[in-house]
Amino acid sequence: MQSGTTRYEKRRPNPSALIPKWNYTACTQCNQCVAVCPHAVIRPFIVTRDEADNAPSPSTFVTVKAQGAELAGKRYTLQISPLDCTGCTACVEACPEAPKALEMQDVENVLSTGGEDNWTYAMSLPERGTLIDKYTLKGGSMNIK
Repeated sequence: MQSGTTRYEKRRPNPSALIPKWNYTACTQCNQCVAVCPHAVIRPFIVTRDEADNAPSPSTFVTVKAQGAELAGKRYTLQISPLDCTGCTACVEACPEAPKALEMQDVENVLSTGGEDNWTYAMSLPERGTLIDKYTLKGGSMNIK
């Protein structure tokens, strides 16, 4: 059986009216949300400044300065596949921050603000998981496709 076939099976209408949206101002880039997502719809990406500027809609493709000496000069983004998320809220519950770095929002709002285009663009970026120790929570979930 070929793996990765779920990328062709988008859920429309979405099974949940609510899906998570990233609150980048509260995020510490711990990737705990990525580790608990049962459907792998939340993924972190390391992005260069040029890639961020060339996103389909740079105003909705939000990146922040990547944390860690090994990521100096790079940007970080957390992207969520709006058409694959089931709205289970496991990611929100796993977030250790207060306020939470993920908040549940209406799926149509996320789709209308570039959610699917941002996901598609992020998945086209090169993998950079080798920049971080893969035996850590942060490195083990970085740019896995």
